[in-house]
Amino acid sequence: MYKYETPSIWIASALFSQGHSCKAEKIGKLKNDKSKFLFIFEVENEDQEKQLKIKVDKINRNEMNINLDTFTKSYQTLKNLTFD
Repeated sequence: MYKYETPSIWIASALFSQGHSCKAEKIGKLKNDKSKFLFIFEVENEDQEKQLKIKVDKINRNEMNINLDTFTKSYQTLKNLTFD
């Protein structure tokens, strides 16, 4: 099955705000001592795969339209991830 990975919290927030399931894997530390993450989007069926590919393509072409409130909530959720 298709899997999309990105270290960009902005791209991850956009996809997460569109209803895609997201897992995060800690991959290091940032300069401000916060954790650096790899955001992983996996699909369970062909329809989800098609939708995720379409949205990634729209992001890459700067054509993604999103709801700002939902995006902001998604960003805050991902930004506040912690791993001990």
